[in-house]
Amino acid sequence: MRAAVLLVLLGCRPTPAGPTSPTLTPEPLEPLAGGDHTPLHDASDGRPMLIDLYASWCDSCRDQIASLESLATRHAGRLVVVGVNVGEELDVARQFASREDIDYATYADPEFRFADSMGITQLPSLLVVDRDGTIVHRSRELDAATRDAIEQLVAR
Repeated sequence: MRAAVLLVLLGCRPTPAGPTSPTLTPEPLEPLAGGDHTPLHDASDGRPMLIDLYASWCDSCRDQIASLESLATRHAGRLVVVGVNVGEELDVARQFASREDIDYATYADPEFRFADSMGITQLPSLLVVDRDGTIVHRSRELDAATRDAIEQLVAR
């Protein structure tokens, strides 16, 4: 019985993502607010970015939205905070962003193209990106190391 359960669990593992990219990939994403698909680097407008990859079913993702909102407000004009809803239909992503009252720009990645191109295997995932599109820090939470990486970028 245990062997059968183990085989089922192993068979349910997600396909591993590709190699971890050191820079933002040009995969275009659809803004939840509407508009043309755009690569995230184009949305940065030459500023550092914090990218939050999340899903509506992820409790940890939901728990850090308020902290991300606070960070976006604190560094307005110096840091671009964006959310990327991963693996969910556009309507689900829009409803979640509306229900959670997310004010920062949010995008949809329903088929995992961006997440896979960045080597993301777990949610939430945070990417701290410099002005040139280089990923300088990866984390699962907005911890002290992530905040330090952000502070270093916005101080430049």
